[in-house]
Amino acid sequence: MEPVKSFAFLIACVLSVTHAQFQVQSSCSTNVDCLTRGCCRVDGVVVFDWASDSAVTGQCGLYLQEGEECRTGVPFSSVYDCQCANGMLCFPSPGGYTVGTCRTRQYVDDHGGMGFLDMFDGK
Repeated sequence: MEPVKSFAFLIACVLSVTHAQFQVQSSCSTNVDCLTRGCCRVDGVVVFDWASDSAVTGQCGLYLQEGEECRTGVPFSSVYDCQCANGMLCFPSPGGYTVGTCRTRQYVDDHGGMGFLDMFDGK
């Protein structure tokens, strides 16, 4: 019976450590904390500021969805910017190219394309 108790203890330890790591990885203060999992959101709102107050604690959530504000990456992109979800593009707001809204390719094409930004999108 001793080996069974040892094995059960080992499994309990592994599960505890795995759960603790998941908890640590799901909290964030910037989008860098969520690079492979989505965006850092505080009360559902994406954190955009790269110099975010480290006292702010959010949760890693979904990448930006259709209709959410995004950064186009012009004139430069940053790892601190949250990206639009797969299949979405950051469609520039009228009168500027730095801020936009996540939209589908169809929406972008139906509304005149992305201008000079199309050359960066591989279109």
